[in-house]
Order: sequence, then structure tokens, then C-alpha cells
Amino acid sequence: MDTIESMVSPGPPGTEPPPAPPRSWLRRLAVVILVVIGLVVASTYIHLPYDAISPGSATPVNDYIVAPKGSAFPPKGKVLLLTVSFREEISPLDYLVSSIDGDTQVISKKDINAGVPKGQNLTQYNRQLMDDSEQAAVVVALRKLGYPVTETGDGAFVLQVTKAGPSANHLTAGDTITSVGGLPVHTLEEATTTIRSHKPGDAVPVTVHPGRGPDRTEQLIVGHRVTTDGRPTCTTSPDPAAQAADACLGVVIQTRNQNFQLPVKVKIDAGNIGGPSAGLSFTLGVIDQLTPGELTGGQEVAVTGTIELDGSVGPVGGVKQKTAAALAAGARYFLVPPDEYNEAVARAKGHNLTVLKVSTLDEALATLGRLGGDVSVVSARPASGQ
Repeated sequence: MDTIESMVSPGPPGTEPPPAPPRSWLRRLAVVILVVIGLVVASTYIHLPYDAISPGSATPVNDYIVAPKGSAFPPKGKVLLLTVSFREEISPLDYLVSSIDGDTQVISKKDINAGVPKGQNLTQYNRQLMDDSEQAAVVVALRKLGYPVTETGDGAFVLQVTKAGPSANHLTAGDTITSVGGLPVHTLEEATTTIRSHKPGDAVPVTVHPGRGPDRTEQLIVGHRVTTDGRPTCTTSPDPAAQAADACLGVVIQTRNQNFQLPVKVKIDAGNIGGPSAGLSFTLGVIDQLTPGELTGGQEVAVTGTIELDGSVGPVGGVKQKTAAALAAGARYFLVPPDEYNEAVARAKGHNLTVLKVSTLDEALATLGRLGGDVSVVSARPASGQ
């Protein structure tokens, strides 16, 4: 019977078979492979107290807006609503990959939940912010188009108090502000307008109705808005450049028992999208649908920023990721709040995307007009009911 050796074809004359790898090397390779496999398997079960934000989608905002038949003018151009992709409690492997990816930001769970009111989780809170944003967008758009929209309420309900801000140790979540500087406050808009009538550094009496107990009056020092690490906050630190428009009390508020009387029934449904950052895009989308002509000049314009009832545009988070989403969608222009202009410009550098900063709805409309958009109908109809 042939042996195994005799069954192997001999090599060319004068050649020797390659030496077998040392067994110690094979053992080390096996250990490395087992460790890698173990880490991959473990990463599916181990979750870290970190969340990751990466670029999301860029969707035409009019996909979410429904206007009454006979009142709508479907546009050809597109106002793009930008989102971020959010992953909670990422694995060790995700953490490593996210740390390398320049368009992904890893944030601690503690920092993510810092602004969430007690009794709510992050999803609930973002859903509420989106609901408020949708309503504000419709109201601001209709008012800009000349429709009278009245608001009623029972004061400015405090959702959150900024740590180390003017209201810290004075107001608490659940309080309702009923007057500022001696002037009655029934709505969020009245509260915001009254606060901004003061200068940063002013001492102002604020009357509140607590959840329990009698009304009380607190003496607060008006602060001013600043952005730190991409996050807006309110501080009383001296700043010669602070303006009255930046005045704040360091609270997140909404109208208590708020109600609007809408003369045109416009509905916005963003589905599972949360947060307030689509406010400006929704407002422009409603205006575009309710007016003839092309508000964007037939172009695709990416937009981000919150919208307040007075038409002011506020900062948002994840601008770097949203800029990446705008680039992926092929947008030519990107409207952003002033506080995040530099970050967006840095990410768009080297690409065919022009970043434009806007601080109010009127500035956004004027910017679209300069880009070739038809804003004649909006410009000809002054806002009312504000």
C-alpha cells in the first residue's frame, strides 16, 4: 500500500518543500482570531452610556404638509428638511467606528438627557418639541401671509430651567409665569416679547403660579444667549456685545392651555421625526404651498432652524451632520441659524454648497428672493395678528 508521502507529487529537481509555520505562530494567530471574534460577539451584548449622531435624510418638506384643496399651489422647487440619525447606547465597536467617522458625533447619555424634563423620556420630549414646532410654523406662516391668527392661554408654563442660568434656584419646572416686569403674561409670545424688552443685566420681577401653593414673585437678572460647544444656553456673565434681542431668563416655556384660531386649516405631520429644528423649513414650506410662484426659484434649498412665534430663527443641534445630509442630497444652498453658520461652512468647504445664515423668517424670505425665488406675494402682504 502506498504511504501518504509516496502519493505526493515530487517538486522540480533541486527544490525543497516550504517549511511548515512554527506551531507557536499558529497558536498566536488562533488567539488573535478568537479575541476578535469575542469582541465582535461581546459588542452585540454590551452597551455603553453613549449615543451617536450621524447624518440623516434630506426630504422635501412639502411631503409632510397638507393644505386645503383650492388653496394649495404645489411647488416644483424643494425646501429640504434635514434630519440626523440617532443611535442610543452604542456598543464598544460602534463607539470605535463612530470615533473615527468625522461625520458622527458621540455624546454621553448624561449630556443627551440633560435637557429632558422630569417625567418624560427623550423620545416623548422630542415628539412634544416637534408638535410645538409644527403648530408654530403654521401660525407664523399664516400670519406672514396676512391671516389673523389669535392665541389664548393662561400664562407661560415652565418646562425646564437652565442650570446656572438666571432662573436657577428661583423657578422650577411646573411653575407658570403670569407676569414679567409688572406686565401680564398669557402666552409664550407675550412672555418672550416682554423679556426681550429688557436689557441683559436688568433686574426684573417675575410673578409665577406654582404647581402647588400661593403665587410668588421672584427678582431675576435678565441674561443673554450664548452658544457653547454647539449648544445654546442663557447666562448672566458680562458681555458688552449682548443685545436686547438676546435677552433671556434661562427657561424653556410654552403657553399654558394654548389655543389658536386658524383661518386656514393646514396640517403638518412629520411622522417619527422629533425635535424643533424643522420649524423654519415647515414655515417656508407652508408659505410655498399657499402662494403661487416658486419660493425657491425652482431650486433645492436645504433649511434648518427653529421658529418662534415672533418669526425669529433659533439654533439647532447636529448641524455638521445636517450639512453632510444636504451635501448628499445635492442641495445648492443651505439656510442655517447664525450661531451654527461657521460649523456648517467648515463642513461644506470644498463642496458646491453655499451656506447662508438667517436669524428671522423675513431674512430667510429675503435670501430666497436674492436666489431667484418669487417672494412678491409674501412681500406684498404684511403680517397681522401678531
